[in-house]
Amino acid sequence: IERTITEINDDTVENVGQFAFYGCTELLDIKLHNAKLIGKSAFEGCTKLANLELPNATTIQEAAFRNCKALTSLVFPKVTAITGGFVPRDSGIIKIVFHSFVTVSGTYCFQTGKVYDFHKGFKSTIANIFGDGCSIVIRNTDSLSVLGSYESYINGKILVPSILVDDY
Repeated sequence: IERTITEINDDTVENVGQFAFYGCTELLDIKLHNAKLIGKSAFEGCTKLANLELPNATTIQEAAFRNCKALTSLVFPKVTAITGGFVPRDSGIIKIVFHSFVTVSGTYCFQTGKVYDFHKGFKSTIANIFGDGCSIVIRNTDSLSVLGSYESYINGKILVPSILVDDY
């Protein structure tokens, strides 16, 4: 892929490989409506990427959005698996919404100073999946499956369903 590309709109892509768009610093807009797997560091270094549509993504691997400074929010209707450092500190992402139940593997998948909104809960069999200062919205606490209490995983703020504002 030419590193100066500014836009991608391709409904034939089913997997975004490791480092696929690495260093595409001019990339502003990506629409990959049929992509299911987002590989390690797939969008790393896409510093101008402001719009990303991955409505059918189900798996996101480590550092997929590292150094995506212009990307501020993500919504994943179908993501069910996350591995490794999902959102690093050096991204611009502030809020991420997951509409599906998510299985998390890898320490510090969710990094500092971000808001993570889990509509259907999550599962983790390891500790330390959240970095310091995260805000976690858990809309369905019946769908949590973690090793020990989920409070021990989070050094930030937990918002429980009874105090949620719809458009947090």
